[in-house]
Amino acid sequence: AERKFKLIGEAYEVLSDEEKRKNYDLFGQSGLGGTTTNDETYYTYSNIDPNELFSRFFSHDASSFFSQGFDDFPSFQGFASMNSRRPRSSRSNIFSRSFGRAASFEVPLQVTLEELYTGCRKKLKVTRKRFVGLNSYEDNTFITVDVKPGWGEGTKINFHGEGEQSSPNEQPGDLVFIIKTKPHDRFIREGNNLIYKCYLPLDKALTGFQFSIKSLDNRDINVRVDDIINPNSKKIITNEGMPYSKSPSIKGDLFIEFDIVFPKKLSPEQKRTLKETLANTY
Repeated sequence: AERKFKLIGEAYEVLSDEEKRKNYDLFGQSGLGGTTTNDETYYTYSNIDPNELFSRFFSHDASSFFSQGFDDFPSFQGFASMNSRRPRSSRSNIFSRSFGRAASFEVPLQVTLEELYTGCRKKLKVTRKRFVGLNSYEDNTFITVDVKPGWGEGTKINFHGEGEQSSPNEQPGDLVFIIKTKPHDRFIREGNNLIYKCYLPLDKALTGFQFSIKSLDNRDINVRVDDIINPNSKKIITNEGMPYSKSPSIKGDLFIEFDIVFPKKLSPEQKRTLKETLANTY
């Protein structure tokens, strides 16, 4: 029983000390200052008070630690007895099983509004860390991302196990691409709607006009305005916005926001003519 308790204490001290755990992962028992014979390995540890050890094990934090690090062990008692079944050689250790998976590696994926409107396929070269035994190396691979029509800013595309491997004892993490939209020269996106800013001179705002807007799929959207345009007026063209990702045939709307450009100056004669023209029109 005393030997079992010592083994538990030894294991806990390694697990709770970040530096000792790293040394153990890299060099085995010799990294902890232990000595090895043909049959057994002997360890050098600081003294641990049994009562303190007991309280640590059964505190909230300690129990949480073991539940995360030793999910594949049936019980705390089973963990202790497993250590006592046979001596540990210098090549085997209590960390030989994986402690989990590395954290996900997130990468921004820059796309244009046109690509999000029609959808596209991007083939990307990815370099990530991998391990053979204790030796790390850079592994190159190609990942294909199918960008779907209507995907929005911040959409995440997860590739399981294609990310970084932090240590030999961990499985590679996930590789996550996050959609980032490049600024557009004509449109601003709000949800599935598009906003187009139209600057027009005062005379056209008063008399009417027509113009065309080049769509994201390279069509001409013809717009005719017959009504008087007031400052901050808007015109809505339905079904000319971004497609909905779950139903690409359904689209949002195109909002045209008018910004009236006033003349910088008028001659006395122009002012008189304008005043006569606009008289009694309000």
